[in-house]
Amino acid sequence: MRLERKVALVTGASRGIGFAVSELFAREGATVYAGSTSNPSGVFPTGVTGVELDVSKEEHWKRVVTFNRLKNAPNLLGTADIVRDA
Repeated sequence: MRLERKVALVTGASRGIGFAVSELFAREGATVYAGSTSNPSGVFPTGVTGVELDVSKEEHWKRVVTFNRLKNAPNLLGTADIVRDA
């Protein structure tokens, strides 16, 4: 297990690449927190905890900073995007 004793926060983790990365990190032994706006308490792979994270909101990023300090989570993988209608 290459990521044993590591903590990771993955943004955009409710589906697609973020979901797959969360699953892989957990399988490799990391404690994974999956940030999502559409599915924060939804179904995630074993070893992955869903957390509400809207990457477009500054107050959510303030929580991320606090989270990193409390959990000593230096691993952040951003797979979320912000789409605005023109």
